[in-house]
Amino acid sequence: MPTSNDTQGVTGQTVNYFCPFVKGALFSLLIIFGCGGGSGSGNVPPPSVSATTATLQGKVDDGLPHSPIANAVCRFTDRNGTQLATATADNNGLFQLAVPLDVHGFLRCAPPDLSNLVLSTFVSTTGRQAGDTIANLTVTPATTTVANILATTNPPDIQARATALTNALAVGDTDLTLLAEAETTLYNAQLANRLNVDFSGGSEGGNGGNSGGTGAAVRALPAEIEVA
Repeated sequence: MPTSNDTQGVTGQTVNYFCPFVKGALFSLLIIFGCGGGSGSGNVPPPSVSATTATLQGKVDDGLPHSPIANAVCRFTDRNGTQLATATADNNGLFQLAVPLDVHGFLRCAPPDLSNLVLSTFVSTTGRQAGDTIANLTVTPATTTVANILATTNPPDIQARATALTNALAVGDTDLTLLAEAETTLYNAQLANRLNVDFSGGSEGGNGGNSGGTGAAVRALPAEIEVA
């Protein structure tokens, strides 16, 4: 029968044999987990949205004081009318949507239950950087006047033409002001009477439609606001 000393000797031998095995196994585990530990946290690519788009922010308004178009349905299209992004405004007519870079296009918004009563504005993301925000945009009957002219005349340098028309309207050009005021009156009359008829006047697809708005009046524009 083995004595306690014999038992201790056997146990000591077992520990001596077992310890190197345990140490080796732990070392192997440390190597494995040490090498793989960073694989889930490094070099994560940024979201594709921020890498390819800019953000549009602004308000849809009927052109009268304190009259936002609540819950307006907005969509951004290129000059050919191809839809590129959509968003819904909030109760105060405020919208935000991510749109592709390097596009000249139109942001078109309508009341949720009057899809043909569309207001629009020209927007360009050309020259913008990924992640840029184009803020304080307005979509009103006045901006629709400019958008309709651009879509109907289809100028080769649409950005220059848009800037010239917007500046002319801002300084009170008589003809553009009259068109914008008429646009505002017509839009609000259709809105008040819930007339769901086309108001865009050709800003869809850039093919010069004349179904409403300022489209039919573009030919009467004076030469001094033409852009070569």
